[in-house]
Amino acid sequence: MTRSRPSAFDTVRVAGIDFADTSAPAAVAWLLDVCVGDQERPSVRLANAWSAVLAAREPPYLAVLNGEGVTFPDGASVTGTMRVLRRGGYRHGGRVRGPSLFVDSLDAGRERGLRHFLLGTTDPTLAALSAELDARFPGVQISGTYSPAFGPLDEAFVEDCRRRVAASESDIVWVALGVPKQDLLAHELSRRLNVTCVGVGAAFDMLAGRVREAPTWMQRLGLEWVFRLAVEPRRLWRRYLLGNVAFLRLAWKHR
Repeated sequence: MTRSRPSAFDTVRVAGIDFADTSAPAAVAWLLDVCVGDQERPSVRLANAWSAVLAAREPPYLAVLNGEGVTFPDGASVTGTMRVLRRGGYRHGGRVRGPSLFVDSLDAGRERGLRHFLLGTTDPTLAALSAELDARFPGVQISGTYSPAFGPLDEAFVEDCRRRVAASESDIVWVALGVPKQDLLAHELSRRLNVTCVGVGAAFDMLAGRVREAPTWMQRLGLEWVFRLAVEPRRLWRRYLLGNVAFLRLAWKHR
């Protein structure tokens, strides 16, 4: 029998979503603790302004973001709004960036022998990613990889992924399918298998060298979205330009 774990973080509600008030190092330490032992193992979301906009349109997605597990703030718009709403009571000021959480957890998890399952993107990307992780983190345990066929998140899709993850006996499942799909799937896999599942967006593509990563200084200044928009304008203009405006309206509405 698993034991439920109380929320490890204070939260700040932004645009209708309860975001964990924490730091990136604390998020890594917490994640490595909750993926083992006999406690309930949660799903983890890394949500940004676009996630909030989608959640406002899709109640089931909003329910997942505010449900079991933790939603970390992954975006300057979100963390900036959290600071304003806390009015000086925002203790940590930490954006929990998906690719960084992924890399730091793989690195630190080696000492504990954690087993990682990589779910999402394409077979060539997963092959390149696995090779990169083996080279960068000697001894890292990749217990399985799977690139599901493109399709709706129906019962057949979820069950297919569930069977593969269950057979791998993994400690953490990293899911890179884009939002909201990755978060909805992570929620279902965590619930059915009692395994920690984390939605990490473009982390696989970045680490595999398929997508250029913003310079560290831009990440620190909250300008990563500007870099990504410049690199992929056709795909991302709606998300960053229209999405940020819609997010600010939501944040004002739910202030």
